Amino acid sequence: MLHPDRAVGWTAGLGTAVVVFGLALAVAGVFRRRAGGLAALAVLALVGAALTAPLVVNRTLVPFVGYYGIDTTHGGRYARVFGPTDLIVGEAHRPAGTTIDLWQRTGDVRVDIAPGETVRVVASVAAGDVRRVTWKLGRPTDVHRVAPGSRRDGIARYDVTYGAGDPDVVIRISLESGSIAFGANPDLDGSAENRGTSTSAPTPTPSSPATEGARP
Repeated sequence: MLHPDRAVGWTAGLGTAVVVFGLALAVAGVFRRRAGGLAALAVLALVGAALTAPLVVNRTLVPFVGYYGIDTTHGGRYARVFGPTDLIVGEAHRPAGTTIDLWQRTGDVRVDIAPGETVRVVASVAAGDVRRVTWKLGRPTDVHRVAPGSRRDGIARYDVTYGAGDPDVVIRISLESGSIAFGANPDLDGSAENRGTSTSAPTPTPSSPATEGARP
């Protein structure tokens, strides 16, 4: 069975590609030229449409290249074809339970959590894994691979809460290929000092098994 995110993306992409391909052949016919060059362009358009298909689904387009940080001070729905992508959860004036929803085709996703913050990570990963880490000087240490709560149709599903109490932020990630690393970053201890909280990394506690990943 096709994963829901893939179904929406590929359907839209192939539909767009068919239109582009048809227009290319029509132009070739009008000018009575061989369609070799235009056909090649149509094939390239087909590939591009397939890759960018999910971007048509009510999400904010994230730039394709380089590192990119997603703002976690307010909720949002995002899509990215290539990673890596960063999310930094620090002290901020945000509504409780703010939700960030990210669809990403390939690449790594990094979640830095300031001490004292509680984050729920709900993820579905087709090819890759999820790791709990501690960030030190920008590098992951104390790495632990997280076991999926369930696996269905080849999709591993995770639902983990990091920290204590109700989540300050809920991060939903649907990742086709890559890895997700989340954990405490002591370099973000400014919020902890201001709030008088400990900078030691809390132990993640599994939530109920995820039944749904991020959806477009």
